[in-house]
Amino acid sequence: MVRKPPQEFRRYRQALRGLFALVAVGGVLYLVVSIAVNVFFRPENLAKQPQITGNPASAAEKLACHREVQALFDDLNSALSERQKDVGRTHEDVLAKWDAWKAAWHQRWAQAGYRCRFQELRGGAMGEPFSRLAELHEELEVIEQRFDALLLRFLRNEAQEVASMRSALQQNLAAMTAASHP
Repeated sequence: MVRKPPQEFRRYRQALRGLFALVAVGGVLYLVVSIAVNVFFRPENLAKQPQITGNPASAAEKLACHREVQALFDDLNSALSERQKDVGRTHEDVLAKWDAWKAAWHQRWAQAGYRCRFQELRGGAMGEPFSRLAELHEELEVIEQRFDALLLRFLRNEAQEVASMRSALQQNLAAMTAASHP
């Protein structure tokens, strides 16, 4: 006969399970974040880049940082357009292209942040336009992450239907072509 645990300790068991789950989830999150930091923000790669001096009078440095952020913005928009052309392709093809592009883009994004010292110089003597540029740099990553989530959600929910439509269109074209050339 199986003995049932006393009800008086039920709350304690539940609390212990909750604590265990919290520690386990925290450990997994820590692991994921540490891997992401090492993959996307490798300090040895960032340290090779020369940083700006932070001299408020240096218009050339500010403009160079602006060009870097503008190039990141343009590349992100181009990549989004390119992914639209991939609609209906296999999940693996789309994800492989996106992951390769994303890794290179993140590396460039991190290098621009390091080189321009956006975290250090934001809101300081470099002026309001530079601070706004630092904010825009940060927002670029948020937009990229949102698109990444959107792309994954699309591939999970809609891509199969689009692939079926592509196949049906190709079969229909073949049938129409065959019918017009008896």
